[in-house]
Amino acid sequence: MRLYLEAESKNKVGYTPDWMKVTFYENGKQMEITLDIQGDIGYDDKCLSCRCKGDLIPWVLYDCENGDEVDLYSMAEEEVEKIFPDERVAKIICEGNDHRIGIYPVTNEDCEDEEIFETAEDDDVSDGKGSFEMLVDGEYYHKEFEFETELNI
Repeated sequence: MRLYLEAESKNKVGYTPDWMKVTFYENGKQMEITLDIQGDIGYDDKCLSCRCKGDLIPWVLYDCENGDEVDLYSMAEEEVEKIFPDERVAKIICEGNDHRIGIYPVTNEDCEDEEIFETAEDDDVSDGKGSFEMLVDGEYYHKEFEFETELNI
């Protein structure tokens, strides 16, 4: 899996992505899945500009209509893989209609550890654009998308 993300930071704070949330429809019901972003992540220390090469791990499944939530992270990895094989995850991302990225601030020469969180809380991160690519059993999945961010502190 490859994930490319870019967004502007008003306060020139660098961010690394933590998770991706995608809204999708299944059997006529609106659902959300949160995917943990794991792997090799290269990032910029003045904005959100990164490339991720690794895995998207299903973390939480939420039924938007009745509020039911399934904590996938508490299940055995093999069980989660049966419910959400790579092909299904790729289709959800490509067919999803709302994408959110959880971001975590990184220090730079302008902000030390103590002040980076305060600066990030006051930041405006905008114009999020992303690209997702995944090859599953010889089938190529690709999606260009816009996204909002949520700060994880």
